Amino acid sequence: MVKLAKMKQVISRLKQFKSSDVYLQETNLLSDEVIKVKRRWSGQVISASYLSQTRGVMILIHISVSFEVNNTIRDIGGRYLIVQGTLINEKLNMVNIYARTMTTLNSLKICFC
Repeated sequence: MVKLAKMKQVISRLKQFKSSDVYLQETNLLSDEVIKVKRRWSGQVISASYLSQTRGVMILIHISVSFEVNNTIRDIGGRYLIVQGTLINEKLNMVNIYARTMTTLNSLKICFC
């Protein structure tokens, strides 16, 4: 309950800033809780969650941005999210990586190299 209240505050602040695309890390939300974020954000919400209330990354794309998602690659551990799509006829990759420690960063190098 507390974390959803915090997320509500974050989204309210993002709306005040008139953010068009946002990369959030350590969301600590389960998959079913992401639905509540989708209700509050005007646009696309793409997330990678973990099985417990740890980790998690999210990309928010405002409805005013004409970004068309073609492919989404999610880490089952909730550490990275890659969204491939098209923005004004240009192919674009949006990447959000959560690497809290150097050990995590080194393990991600194995995935991407």
